[in-house]
Amino acid sequence: MKKYNVESEAKKAIDDELAIQEPVDFERAIALTGYGKFNYLLMLVALPSAMVSVFDTTTMAYILPAAHCDLELTNFDKGTLNAITYAGMISSAFMWGFLSDTMGRQKLLVVGFLLDGLCSFASSMAQTLWLMLLLRYMVGFLISGPYAVLMSYLAEFHGAQYRSRVIMSTGISVSVANILLPVIAWMLLPQPWSWDLFGGYIKYSSWNMFVALCAIPSLASGLLLLLFDESPKFLMSRGRCDDAMKVFKRIYSMNTGKHPDTFPVKILVNELTANPELRSSARNTNKGICSGLIAGWDQIKPLFLFPQLPKAVLVFSIQVGCLFGMNTIRLWVPQLFATMEAYLNKVGRDDTGNVSLCQMLSNELQNTTFNYTEVANTTECTVFLTEDRIYLNSIIVGATSALCYSSAGYLVNVLGKRYLMILAYFIAGICGISLYWSRSPDFVLALIALYLGFCGISSTAILGVVVDIFPTTLRTMAVSLTMMFGRMGSLAGNLIFPILLDLSCEAPFFLVSSVILCCSAASFLLPVTKGKALE
Repeated sequence: MKKYNVESEAKKAIDDELAIQEPVDFERAIALTGYGKFNYLLMLVALPSAMVSVFDTTTMAYILPAAHCDLELTNFDKGTLNAITYAGMISSAFMWGFLSDTMGRQKLLVVGFLLDGLCSFASSMAQTLWLMLLLRYMVGFLISGPYAVLMSYLAEFHGAQYRSRVIMSTGISVSVANILLPVIAWMLLPQPWSWDLFGGYIKYSSWNMFVALCAIPSLASGLLLLLFDESPKFLMSRGRCDDAMKVFKRIYSMNTGKHPDTFPVKILVNELTANPELRSSARNTNKGICSGLIAGWDQIKPLFLFPQLPKAVLVFSIQVGCLFGMNTIRLWVPQLFATMEAYLNKVGRDDTGNVSLCQMLSNELQNTTFNYTEVANTTECTVFLTEDRIYLNSIIVGATSALCYSSAGYLVNVLGKRYLMILAYFIAGICGISLYWSRSPDFVLALIALYLGFCGISSTAILGVVVDIFPTTLRTMAVSLTMMFGRMGSLAGNLIFPILLDLSCEAPFFLVSSVILCCSAASFLLPVTKGKALE
């Protein structure tokens, strides 16, 4: 026993000698925790978390052909169901940003994902349009925050060396989700399954099961995140240095296998004392509703004042343009390919000659209803199931995006986020313009896959830029608002695209491609953030 005490005291003396005695800031402390088991586990949990947004926004697009009889949907109802999730996301952006920057990241991630999963699962039981609309609106309302908070949460567990790659890697999860979703739809939606539950009150078909399965990533994310700590950067920004130190020690121990007490940092910088803005924000956290609203506005206001205003306007504008171009094409992909298939089936695949995409669209759009049955005009409703080729095309597009994201994870460390965005936007814009001259379905598929892949890289990279250029008290709010403005671009694009398509086939493709090229030019104005410490 005596020998053990002597050895322990000797080891303690060595540790104290190696310990850093002066106060250490976040960047140095997180770097000293290393990179290992903790980071891998966190990224493993981030995989389903990053998938949730894709599942929530795209599920309705897949079930509409199968569910339109059960829910008695008109074409207008179908459009409303596609849009309602985005409406929920837009309406809650301010709330989630404020709550996260004042109350913390981890708790809101857990609550947000669990509630989102429950609402998504509940929507699988909906038997009427109004109930489905209400539940899908709530799904959008609830998921808007957790995805934005996730970006800040991941960034605040990694040092400058790994931060860009980690944030970009979430794009791989988005691509995986874009592959999984059509695969699941392909397996379930064509099935003729149907059960009468609760005495026939609920009719549960294959499309209901598909919606229920799409709730699994949300529920899994919420449960898994219960096992993780609050962000140490947030704790330091609230003056909770002792709590932050415990988190640093746990990360250090998991990554190195050493005892937590051997963590070389002994004192952390008290950011609350050093920063007046952080002190003001922390004082408002525990006040009443009215004071909370005032505090929320006080927190948002700096984004629209100098010196933050130019940065905010720039990143918001770029994201509006990016999602205007990306989601407009993405959500129209099934319809574009359905139109091409209708033309090819009519004239024969070997007889298309030099017919361009626009000529096919112009010919078919005048005479096709895309196989949807108007419930109001028929006595018998026919369920339309999408052809296998549409699912295959979606899988190919998702796989291409995953390859693009995989490459971007390495390129971002070489080029930096700004130059990567400039290059990705430029390539995407060229691919979009080239669609006008494409004359082969396979070539159209390749161009669309590359277009969406490079746009997706840029939409993720801009969130990384936002994380880098805004301080802790504004970071999640800035990410949330960036995504909110981007979703406004998505809504606008999907309203404008069909109007322009009726007027001229060339106009919508040139418009979205021009917007993407403008994003490439605007990216030159972004600051260089490679290796930059978090504020």
